Parts: sequence; C-alpha cells; structure tokens
Amino acid sequence: SMRGEIAEGIRFLRSWRGALLLVGVFMLVNLLLEPVFSLMPILAVEHFGGAAWEFAALQSAVGIGMFSGGIALGVWGGHKRRIFTSLVCLVLIGGFISVVGVTPSTLFLLAVTMVLMVGFVLPILNGSIMAVMQVAIPPAIQGRIFSLINSGATAMTPLGLAIAGPFS
Repeated sequence: SMRGEIAEGIRFLRSWRGALLLVGVFMLVNLLLEPVFSLMPILAVEHFGGAAWEFAALQSAVGIGMFSGGIALGVWGGHKRRIFTSLVCLVLIGGFISVVGVTPSTLFLLAVTMVLMVGFVLPILNGSIMAVMQVAIPPAIQGRIFSLINSGATAMTPLGLAIAGPFS
C-alpha cells in the first residue's frame, strides 16, 4: 500500500543518518531560497528602481545560469567527492545571495551577475547530491526516497514565504 511504502522510505532514511542530513539540507535550501526568488520582483522594482526589464533580466540570469550549470555538470561529470562539491556549492550560493542583498541600487549589473552565478551553481549542487543518493539508495526504493525528499523540500516553500512575507 502507499502508506506502507511511505513508511518503508521513512525507515530507510532514519537508518541512514547521512541521508537524513541531506534531506534536511534540501529542506533548508528550499526554505531559504524560495523567498529569494519569489521576492525578486520587489527587489527589481523597489530597490533597483526598475520595472519589467530589470525583473526580466534577473529572471533570465537565473535561467541562463541554470542552463549553463547543467551543461557544465553534464560535460564535467562532477567532482569525485560529491558531498564536498555540494558543500562548496552551498557556500557559494550563500555568498552570491549575500552579495545581492548588499548590492547598492546603482550596481544592478552586479546583482544580475550574482543571480546568474546562483543559477549556475544550483544544478551542480542538486546534481551532486542526487548522484550521492542514487549510488547509496537501493534502486528498488529510490522512488520512495526521492518522493519523500521532494515532498519535504517542497513543504518548505510556503513556510519560507510565510516567514519572508512580513519582512518584505
């Protein structure tokens, strides 16, 4: 039954501390990043004094960065130490987002560049973590585990927005 399969996936995650930690990382990243992307229109209009063009530039930069990062990971194949790669990517994303947060309104191109870099690093982060999970999780239960990971990460979206909304 579906309930039994979910319970089996939860048991597996509980038995492997590293996997549980990775799920927590996915959840934390979604909690923190979703508001950043959702509040980008306010950043473009209120902080940078722009309009549709500035917002489109920021959104396009994220998309171009993600596309480029995905291609780069596909060509490169990733580092042998995937967890190390993931941690470096997390630090880079935090740094890039922090730079956007302190960018003066006169340096819009710096913000676009940093958002492009966030987009570039995201697929490398996700690809590295998913590769670790695919190697370590038995194929027979990968679907259950990945569903739990995605459910947990997605559940953080409304929570992140609820927290960030009043600050915006």
